[in-house]
Amino acid sequence: MNTCVNTCIKCKREASFKIMEWYCDTCFCDVIEKRIRKYIRTETPVEKNEHLLILGELCMSVLKAILHDLPITLSLFKTEKELAAAQRLHIHARVVLPWTMDREIGTFLGNFFQGKSVCEDKRIIKLFMSVTERELNKYTEIRKLSYPSIAHDPVFDVLDALEEKYPSSKYSLLKSANALRPFLERGNSNGNIKDITVDGHEHGHTIEY
Repeated sequence: MNTCVNTCIKCKREASFKIMEWYCDTCFCDVIEKRIRKYIRTETPVEKNEHLLILGELCMSVLKAILHDLPITLSLFKTEKELAAAQRLHIHARVVLPWTMDREIGTFLGNFFQGKSVCEDKRIIKLFMSVTERELNKYTEIRKLSYPSIAHDPVFDVLDALEEKYPSSKYSLLKSANALRPFLERGNSNGNIKDITVDGHEHGHTIEY
């Protein structure tokens, strides 16, 4: 009996993962790394001689792969506690976190609906902002890298179900969050955020830090 084998959209070899189209392991990793490289270049450029505080071997490995020989200082920390201590010593250094698209959307929505601040900390580089949790898990499996143990957020399941029914919905949600954030940040400038209820009344909430 013949079995249908999916082929890679780029090289036509046997495919193993689908991101809108099917990709083999090699082309899939190329796509992910290209996406991360573009995000770093356009959204949070790394400058020469900059000092980066990095959480986890995964971020370190990926950064080395995409930044190549750029003269920068990379300091690796295995735990958030160690990283926090280093931040107090190196106040001008930026921090690199294994933060995915799913986590960004979930955090944004959670803070928004709870009336909390949605302002971004410009000192933080969310390395995997352009990558979903599912994609990052596949990438680390192929590259044989250790994926950091981070508490699972129930919203991930909701986002996955939404993505299954409406492909690219995560990208659309992230784009909408990024478009809304500047307006919400301006609204937060006085230290309060307004939550408009369904009956049209406004209630002020003090931002929690």
